[in-house]
Amino acid sequence: MKAILIARVSTDDQAEALPAQVYKLQDYALKNEFDFELVEIKESAYKGDRVEFNKVISRLSNITEPIALVFDKVDRYSRDPSSSEVRILNSLCKAGKIELHFISDYLVLTQYSSANQWFMLSLNTSTSQLYSNTISDNVKRRQAQMRRDGLLAGKAPRGYLNAVKDGKKWVDINPLEAQAVKEAFEGYSTGSLTLRQIKALWFEKFNITCAVSHIERVLKNPFYYGFMQVNGNLYEHHYEKIITKELFDACEDNRRGYRSKPKSVGGLPFTYKGLIRCSECGCLVTFETKKQKYTYGHCNQFKYKHDAQYIREKEFTYHYEKTLKKLIVPDDVIKTILELINADKLEARKNVESKTNAIKSEIAKYENRIDRIYEDHLDNKIDDSLYERKTKEYQTSIANLQTQLTTFELSDNTRLETVSHLLEVAKNAHNIFTSADYLGKRKILKKVLSNSELSGRKLLLKLKEPYEMMALCNDNSSWQGYVESNHGFRFWRPTH
Repeated sequence: MKAILIARVSTDDQAEALPAQVYKLQDYALKNEFDFELVEIKESAYKGDRVEFNKVISRLSNITEPIALVFDKVDRYSRDPSSSEVRILNSLCKAGKIELHFISDYLVLTQYSSANQWFMLSLNTSTSQLYSNTISDNVKRRQAQMRRDGLLAGKAPRGYLNAVKDGKKWVDINPLEAQAVKEAFEGYSTGSLTLRQIKALWFEKFNITCAVSHIERVLKNPFYYGFMQVNGNLYEHHYEKIITKELFDACEDNRRGYRSKPKSVGGLPFTYKGLIRCSECGCLVTFETKKQKYTYGHCNQFKYKHDAQYIREKEFTYHYEKTLKKLIVPDDVIKTILELINADKLEARKNVESKTNAIKSEIAKYENRIDRIYEDHLDNKIDDSLYERKTKEYQTSIANLQTQLTTFELSDNTRLETVSHLLEVAKNAHNIFTSADYLGKRKILKKVLSNSELSGRKLLLKLKEPYEMMALCNDNSSWQGYVESNHGFRFWRPTH
């Protein structure tokens, strides 16, 4: 007799269970001397369109001789007794065109099967549906209770990490992202930063790439001041807060237009106001206009009086332009570095996929073990204490793996794209500075400089990394690089 063996799992994460099904199905077919064909399917039997399974059903309408449709269990057949697939296959079976075999349930149905056997099929299908519904209800009840207990049931929002504390799921602060979130709230609340400016800030300072809409969702999320929002309801949580309720409300006020428009530099529009400190006393260098024509900068001598020099603004401009010229990277160097980046992208992406797939496979393994011991517990093969102990052990392993997965996925490949952005900034910094208005000049200086100090009449400038390294390479007229010993990403350093 011909037979179609159907091995099915609901998701890719359960793929580990397929080999066991295949072995049992093939062993059954060989013992019964079936001329068989194996079909492996990865799709849910309870919800969604069963595309692959329907392909098998469509083939059955053209058969000329009876064929056996073999499953491991009834729940691999369907968990919905009212589905169209069940009605079609049951009709074909009663018409004598197919037989239905369920190995582990010791159930075979043909056109000659008794009402009792059909009842057993219906009972098993309904039981499978009840099992799925019960799991769904239990999950919903558990999540509702977790919310009442102040615990998060799902994935932690940006700025936090899913973790495990005392063997239970917990949410910890992600320090780098938490700082990014806090600065976003602070900047948006005062109107000094727009959503697009926050996006640029996150990319440049924190290496975070995201859409503007994501930032908007972050700024609307009450989780950061202590409350989870689910279906319009707020539940207080027990995790560390990143901001205060007052700061959150200030952002809401600004969003609704209660705040004034973004402010520029306070007072008169002096280009370098607030950017330079005195090297002697640490006070800010202030600027003023003389004779309504010349602008001078000098230490405000707030702490104590000393011999503060008055420097023309154009002298500051000269030093800034001279420093920014050092950042201009030769075109051939940019080309070489970008070629290296592109070559590393594929390798990095493969590495990410390999590691995440390995973690997901481990998670699926423990989930399958939980399913198996649950069935053994129902069949009284293991006692309550062993079931609870092993379930807790597997759940802890899953939680730890999920934390690893979340952490690993967050530390993605964006640093490679950042190099290209940094090179573009360095290449155009001088041109942007010389052609921009005073706000544009301030923006580019803040991007590439970490400190500016006035010592006597000399302006001391400190570039941020990696711009300092770029300037050093240009000073030495050397852009020779080297490859790390592990043949990973190439770092460009000057040779002396």
